Amino acid sequence: RKMAIAYFLKNDLPKALENAQKAVKIDDKYAPNHLTLANVYLSLGEEMQALNHFNAALDLVRSNSVYEGLSVTYALLGDTEDAENNAISAASYPSHSFSLSLLGFALFNIKEYDKAIGEFNKAIINTPDYYLPYMGLGKVYMFLGQKEKAIENFEKAIGLNEFDEESDRLLGELRQWDYIKYGAS
Repeated sequence: RKMAIAYFLKNDLPKALENAQKAVKIDDKYAPNHLTLANVYLSLGEEMQALNHFNAALDLVRSNSVYEGLSVTYALLGDTEDAENNAISAASYPSHSFSLSLLGFALFNIKEYDKAIGEFNKAIINTPDYYLPYMGLGKVYMFLGQKEKAIENFEKAIGLNEFDEESDRLLGELRQWDYIKYGAS
């Protein structure tokens, strides 16, 4: 599962899918394995596969992250009633910053940028000293061309986790763009 998450964060969805599927085969009674696979499927636009694994996770554990994933998936499928019911269920469980961040990355991958920003911000409110949602916000803002916000969030992520190679790499790319943009040599 850790390899699947690492590939997921790098947006290498084929390798994330392969590793998440392996994790479920190894232990299909571990809800986080199903959650990871569901978020990868969501990122690939395979909502029905995502729904199957969110439901498999729900059979194992009731949690905010499972209900939030179900809510987003039903919304993408156009089922507003089930989306709303699962959102209400999610509100009755405590939030987990890691799961909220994974959902944010899944929403980013399917170009639901405002929703992704919302999930990352929920994760920050829940655990302000956790680096992952700041990395996610940095990626969204970088993609949207909001350079200053991207830099601010990547710097915050690195400040919270000096081993965050992905934020460091993307921050370097942003700074290199300025270098090239302004003709420095």
